[in-house]
Amino acid sequence: MATQATTQPGTGESPAQISSHPWVAYILLMLGVLTTIFYIDILSLMVPMIRQDLDLSHGQASLSITILLVSSAATVVTTGQICDRIGPLKTYVIGGILMFAGILLVGFAWTSWPVLIGRILQGMGVNGMVVPMMAMLNLLFPSGRVRMLAFGYFASAFGVGFIAAPLLGGILMEYMTWRWGFMVMAPVCIVSVVGLMMFVRTPSHPGADKEIDVVGTILLALGLGSLIYALNEGGHYGWFTSRSGITILGWTWPLEISLTVVLLACSTAMLVLFWFHQRHKYKRGRRSLLEFELLLDRTFFAGLLVCMFFFGGGYAVTLIMPAFMQVVLGLDPIMMGLSMLSMGLGIACAGAMAMFIAERIGSKNSLTIGMLALAAGVGITMPFVNVESTGLILGVPLFIFGAGFGLVYAKVNEVVLAQVPARKVGIGAATLLGVRLLSAAIGAALLSILLRHATEDFGREFIQDNQVISEESRERMLVLMTRTTTIRQDGMGVQGAPGTMLNPAGLSSRQKEVVTAIRGYHNSYSEATRLVGGVIVVLVVAGTAATLLIPDAPRPSSGDD
Repeated sequence: MATQATTQPGTGESPAQISSHPWVAYILLMLGVLTTIFYIDILSLMVPMIRQDLDLSHGQASLSITILLVSSAATVVTTGQICDRIGPLKTYVIGGILMFAGILLVGFAWTSWPVLIGRILQGMGVNGMVVPMMAMLNLLFPSGRVRMLAFGYFASAFGVGFIAAPLLGGILMEYMTWRWGFMVMAPVCIVSVVGLMMFVRTPSHPGADKEIDVVGTILLALGLGSLIYALNEGGHYGWFTSRSGITILGWTWPLEISLTVVLLACSTAMLVLFWFHQRHKYKRGRRSLLEFELLLDRTFFAGLLVCMFFFGGGYAVTLIMPAFMQVVLGLDPIMMGLSMLSMGLGIACAGAMAMFIAERIGSKNSLTIGMLALAAGVGITMPFVNVESTGLILGVPLFIFGAGFGLVYAKVNEVVLAQVPARKVGIGAATLLGVRLLSAAIGAALLSILLRHATEDFGREFIQDNQVISEESRERMLVLMTRTTTIRQDGMGVQGAPGTMLNPAGLSSRQKEVVTAIRGYHNSYSEATRLVGGVIVVLVVAGTAATLLIPDAPRPSSGDD
């Protein structure tokens, strides 16, 4: 194949020097994709069982979900630096070990502390697997049709994971204990790590920098970690003023000003210090965590900009739709997974077709078409977001959205990493992953605020028009709005664990006023979700415009395989 003779830009290395069986290595990497997606999403489905078994508070349960994202954000760029220093394979092995250790700690936990420590290790493990995973993809398939095919199937694996996580989680909750359910993917993790050790060898790069930026690492970890924590827990702690009774691992927050505000202020200070520290090191010609040469590359920067709008806007649909299905339609995890099946199939199909589309219209145009399909899918879906809807009715528009998502997900990774030299591929992949994490967190937080306030506004209008509702029912309706209108970044939707919020189905249906209040709440939530969908369309259209900044690249010929 022509690919075997192709060299990675700036290295002189061919894929044959990395692995003599690149597609075997690729399959093993896809097992890693499924493992990381499963453990990012699954805990939010299992939390009710874990809370009951370990007697966790609501705050501890919520923290056990968020702490993985915090750990991942705090260590993502450092992981990229380590990847460039010791090589992608060794980094992946370390990440797999951390992931496996986290699985065991959570699976055999007896109190909250092993759960939290295990999730921190899993957050580091996600970075340790995903960053070198993208680096190895970039090295195994440096150019040509086979590169587009590989990155397309990478998106398809995400689609399969998106389908499997809620379905598998629901089945495991139904027929197994949460401990066995949580550890079910541990053997897959082991197979992926051991298999790659057998089939991949990643030679070190003499030009790679060996210096570790300790000060920059600490500043960035504190800045990103506190930012991600604040954005994901702001709905729980209060965005501006502190909610009464907020406790963190047994410690009660003493101030009227919200912990969220303090964390955001600290994050801003740390990130500003980090920026000036990095600029100072760069001007002195020393190693810095921020690769300014990469950021000055037009393709890399424009690709990151598209990624920012994609994950800050389009990705939020994968959060608000599960929330809508749980809150308004009352679907359990299995039925919710089946209802989201069309979206996952759209992602998988478009990922598999990404190469053939790019061959005809080019990678840049593929990104543009994908973003437009995203916007169209959201726009078509929103009119069906109402109390009369069903998962079947939502199937077609969600498939269109999924097709756009899969095409963008396949091409944005390929485009961003296309011109990154092998000696910097770790930090390049880490920068891409960091932008994804940060954009998804900011998007989820801002859209969550909009969802909550819009639901409350629509709800108050309904209350004013229905004087039959008693004060007690009004209060219950407002509590429902508060607890179910904060979407999370982790992927299964609703803030707080399912089972910890007031479920409308649990209220007495014999009271007419309660039934009326629930109907009003559902209508208000649906209207607010449609409003959020409109904002998402605007963000995705802005991302579509960003694709035009990407330089045109020559299309690979059909013979370039």
